[in-house]
Amino acid sequence: MKQNGEISLRYSRPNDLHRLAQLEQAAFPEDFFATQLLEELLTQDRATVLVAEKQGALVGAVYLLWKRHGLNAYGKVFSLAVAPSAQGQGLGLGLMKAAEDEARRRTVARLTLEVRQTNQKALQLYKKLGYQRAGRLKGFYPDRTDGIRFAKNLNLDDSAFPPDWRNPQKQSLWALLPQLQNRGSQSPENPILPDSRDPLELGLWAQQQGLEVRLISNLAKPLEPNSTSTENRHSTQQTQAYAGDMGWAGYGFGLADLQVGWSRGFLLLLYFSHKAGVRASWWALGDLGSFVKLVPLERQQVNLLEFSVEQFADWTKPKVKTGRALLSISTSVGLGAL
Repeated sequence: MKQNGEISLRYSRPNDLHRLAQLEQAAFPEDFFATQLLEELLTQDRATVLVAEKQGALVGAVYLLWKRHGLNAYGKVFSLAVAPSAQGQGLGLGLMKAAEDEARRRTVARLTLEVRQTNQKALQLYKKLGYQRAGRLKGFYPDRTDGIRFAKNLNLDDSAFPPDWRNPQKQSLWALLPQLQNRGSQSPENPILPDSRDPLELGLWAQQQGLEVRLISNLAKPLEPNSTSTENRHSTQQTQAYAGDMGWAGYGFGLADLQVGWSRGFLLLLYFSHKAGVRASWWALGDLGSFVKLVPLERQQVNLLEFSVEQFADWTKPKVKTGRALLSISTSVGLGAL
């Protein structure tokens, strides 16, 4: 349970938009993000927003952008915002460390960022964290102030992660898998699941319990798996309205999204059609190493699907237009304390 005054970290949600806009205006009164840009950052596949809360108030946020070129992945700290009331308490440092942790889980080995050359507090913070100056940006900001680009190479070996991070089966949520495979039947040993046959209803239930839940979907109505591919094409408003307060992480997912959830011990449920002419159904990620192994949640002829990492990465490219969704559910509230 959170202690009084403790600052907690979590992924952003769609209904954070208004509070993020307020945070921006308070932190950067003369240079804040427009609401439209914030909305794009909250819904883009290539962006991650981590937010900090204290007693229900949003007091900080870090915006991250991702790019992958071939086998190489790159990350950028697009912005770091801390409420004036929370400055001077180490929150900026905590958010930056959380950003680096998120990057490592995505196997991003290098982070870059830009900062005003006049922002002495930010300059001191980034130097303290080991960022190296990588260039000067003449007239970079709207008021023609110069910027400075910084970069940092991240350690990607296992010493950078908590013990057993590669073994999420040890997390208690894996006890839910047999119940999901039994299509919502309750068991005396683990009677916490709602009486539901749909993983998305499980996600909504988990969100109501305050657990960390994230949804990525290119489907307008993921609860209607039998609708045609034309009907399933997403519209931004429809999908956001469906997601509601569930953590929203964009419209397309890839291997990096599995890596993040897997390393955090999330239960990862995928909705897709594994074969042409076969209706889409739900699968659980059973293993993630050199192969991606998926366990069916519905009775069907295939008991296990196995992709090479390369096959899975190719299948999840944006050019592949099949309807699909990824639901991530954690056993914890948020991502911990800062």
